[in-house]
Amino acid sequence: MTTHTVIAQFNEHVTMINQMLAAVEQRHREADSPASQGQFQAGIAIGLLIAELESDARRKGIFSTVKTTLKTLWERYEKLSQFPRQEVINFLQNLLTFNNLCVLDIDIAFQWKQSRVEVVRLAAIDRDGNVLFHDALNKERSGMTPVWEELRALLTGRFILAHDLELTQLLLSSTAEYYGLDTPILIGASFAILCQEYFERGIDIPRTLTGSEGIPRSSLVDALGTGQGAQTALDHVRTMLRLVQRMAEGAWDVHETTTSGSAVSE
Repeated sequence: MTTHTVIAQFNEHVTMINQMLAAVEQRHREADSPASQGQFQAGIAIGLLIAELESDARRKGIFSTVKTTLKTLWERYEKLSQFPRQEVINFLQNLLTFNNLCVLDIDIAFQWKQSRVEVVRLAAIDRDGNVLFHDALNKERSGMTPVWEELRALLTGRFILAHDLELTQLLLSSTAEYYGLDTPILIGASFAILCQEYFERGIDIPRTLTGSEGIPRSSLVDALGTGQGAQTALDHVRTMLRLVQRMAEGAWDVHETTTSGSAVSE
């Protein structure tokens, strides 16, 4: 079989895969909703077909010639290979019905001379975005006690959604211990973990393309980590609530960013 014939067969397979990708992309644009079982299965099939096409190109010695085409196929596939998980969507929909939902975030300060980190401000809103608490915590002991007790009373019986629930609990505990105050106990969920679980991979396809940078993240996943610009705890909780609302709708992508625990060096 000549190289010309091999490349012609390769191009035929590329045309078929492009048609499959276009069909899935079109359904996504029209629906903007959680992937159906058919879309999920199509995603698996497309990934396997591209992987086989690449392996075949290597076996037949045409990989260097068709490398750019394969890279383009992988890039299109990877944009479609993450599907919002219905289990997480259902959980978030239920979460937004909780009358006791409290979206919480903190601002922290690094006390370098004392080699410690403390919570200096805390913000909390309810499921409707109403501010429940927004106050500075690093006051003198006499002024901090009533504010801290107000905070503890507010958090009691609430389901807490924090960017990192465990880290928030640890920082509140260390701050309370330093000032000789009782520690608020947080019961709830971590927003970061929910986002990590939100997208379900169609299938993990081994990557062999030179220079591959792996799976690109949607702006929703980007919203978990490094935000843009200076934001406060109140900004963070409002952004988290908006993201949760979008995720509860089964959104594939959003265009907002947030960070957790704004740091103020002292």
